[in-house]
Amino acid sequence: MEIKREDYDNYKDYKSEYNKQYRIKNRDKLLEKEKEYRDKKKNDEEYKEKRKDIVKKHYDKMKEENPELLKHKQKNSYQKRKKYHAEYYKNRRNDEEWIEEKKIICKQYKKNNSEKIAIKAKAYKKTFNGKKNHKVSEWKTKSGLKEELWRVNLIFARWYYSPRCELCLKPYKNDKQRCMEHHHSSGHFRHICCVSCNNYLAKIDRLKLSVLIELHRYFNLNLIYYN
Repeated sequence: MEIKREDYDNYKDYKSEYNKQYRIKNRDKLLEKEKEYRDKKKNDEEYKEKRKDIVKKHYDKMKEENPELLKHKQKNSYQKRKKYHAEYYKNRRNDEEWIEEKKIICKQYKKNNSEKIAIKAKAYKKTFNGKKNHKVSEWKTKSGLKEELWRVNLIFARWYYSPRCELCLKPYKNDKQRCMEHHHSSGHFRHICCVSCNNYLAKIDRLKLSVLIELHRYFNLNLIYYN
């Protein structure tokens, strides 16, 4: 479709439509040019510094003049990026070659930056979220806790900020004495308590279970059917 100046009342509309059609027709050519330009400027430190200064000045100006508009633009750009990345990775998940390339890149990065990663991991483990992830995974794998995610978050917050045992009301001497007590058969949470109370309740649960097993065995042996 040919675009003519005569068909448009306003020159601005004509120019925008013309540019749009030109970009559609010469998409591959423009992408190649852009790639060449980026490759040239990739190692140009002066250009990078200039770009940083320009972006910073523009950001500071908008922050002073219209902070609400800046927040609105940041929110919109974040939503666009989120949508784009969701679609991009959805299509890439079935591409085995891309997955293998990413695995190789990740392995190489871990190999080259092992010390840096170890320092970051150590610092993260000391934070609230780091402690939460470590403790929750321990509860689920070793202890056998079976709760929904929102419940697990509440349980951890209760465990983290608990000053004393909820059963004997004695204060904890250290963090190792603080336990998450749960029902071992069902996996449901019951209390935040000290080690001694946790062991005592576990003993009661074991005795209850052994009594139920014996009763079941007795009824089976004596052919007593029950509802």
